[in-house]
Amino acid sequence: IPFYLGSGDVGGEAQARGLGVEETAREMRYAFLTETAQRVGASRTATAHNADDNVDPLLLHLVRGSGLQGLTGIPPRRGDLVRPLLTTPRSEIEAYLTQHSVPHVEDSTNGDTAYVRNKLPHQVMPVLRELNPRLTESLNTAITNLRGDNDYLNAKAALASSAARWAEDDLVIRAELVAKEPDPVAVRMVRWMFAQMGENQFRSAHLKSVVELARGEDPSAVVFL
Repeated sequence: IPFYLGSGDVGGEAQARGLGVEETAREMRYAFLTETAQRVGASRTATAHNADDNVDPLLLHLVRGSGLQGLTGIPPRRGDLVRPLLTTPRSEIEAYLTQHSVPHVEDSTNGDTAYVRNKLPHQVMPVLRELNPRLTESLNTAITNLRGDNDYLNAKAALASSAARWAEDDLVIRAELVAKEPDPVAVRMVRWMFAQMGENQFRSAHLKSVVELARGEDPSAVVFL
């Protein structure tokens, strides 16, 4: 199996981008995977995220007061990126490796609770598993249900946003089309339009401020994001 190695200055990039170290590292990893896949002519990129990895983002977003979009876990597929182990618990993977004497390497930072991503599995999850030994399975079922609801709302928003038109470099839609929709759809309409413009560095407060702008009575009002 051919092996391809990449490296980079994560700390320096994080400072340059004004982002956190973990977020910058994630973006750099996926950029490396995309570039490598193109270089070798691969039609799919598979990552090793498992069912336990899917639970952590759900709980983190819940603690931070996220909306439905943030409670849908890691998507099983995004374009050419697939995650075939996403429904398999980590314990099953480790048991398989042990049973078949398959050597593997563990990320040395996984045990460092200085990283937010490690506080949940080491400090919070053991307590929750005392309450429900099948916690991973239960939360992944919840994620599947929430993702179905979210996909439906996103589809409604995309349909409602189909009236948006390009005017040179601007994406334009009548404010009343956003204003008349209920909040779950209106907010997703704004997110959909941001995505069409290639914008992804925004928070829920930005989406809500655009919806409020569309519902306002001042025809010359603006909002700065």
